[in-house]
Amino acid sequence: MSTTMTTISVYKTSVESETDAKSIEKLISNEFPSSTISFDLDDCDNVLRIETQNGNFNEEIIKQIFKQKNHILEILPF
Repeated sequence: MSTTMTTISVYKTSVESETDAKSIEKLISNEFPSSTISFDLDDCDNVLRIETQNGNFNEEIIKQIFKQKNHILEILPF
């Protein structure tokens, strides 16, 4: 019997436009194709939520993507 471990990472971001959000989502999806990525731009923290399976996740890559796009990313504890 195999078990699937889900990891959820939540971030406060400086992303405010739907265009930027879609662009960043695409870059993250290219790096982590099995992940589920969503922005909540209606939230005061412009939240990014990334759900991955079985530890297929590298936060440094996410940080690099945000730096490349000139946006800020902060971990939100939950």
